[in-house]
Amino acid sequence: MRSFLICLFVIIGIAFCAWQGIKVAKLEATGIRPDGHVVRMQARDNLNYSSHGVTGYIGNTDYHAIVRFRTQDNQTIEFEDFAAEALPIFPNSSYAGKTVTVLYLASDPRGYAIIDRGPFLNWVRITLSPFLYFR
Repeated sequence: MRSFLICLFVIIGIAFCAWQGIKVAKLEATGIRPDGHVVRMQARDNLNYSSHGVTGYIGNTDYHAIVRFRTQDNQTIEFEDFAAEALPIFPNSSYAGKTVTVLYLASDPRGYAIIDRGPFLNWVRITLSPFLYFR
């Protein structure tokens, strides 16, 4: 039974990565890249189970960039980037006031927009996100 559950989780993880990979491929192939501005960092409190010698829930805070950009038809769009930073002031992180490149689909600018971190990091951070964030 235990091996069945492990296989099930692996299959679900692979399916999720494939689904996210299709989204990234579409964004990279047909996406538009305007400049955007990080208007603020949104704090999100998380409870994580820790088994590092202490049993219980340990809280931590992640920061998500809230980015504003203009589409080709001059709509102003604001979105919360999915990727979190441990500290909003960490070097090279997305902090308030910074200009970033946004990647979005012209057909659905509100539905799926991300901060463009370059082809390699877009693939890594989006496709492998379940493995990066479920530690």
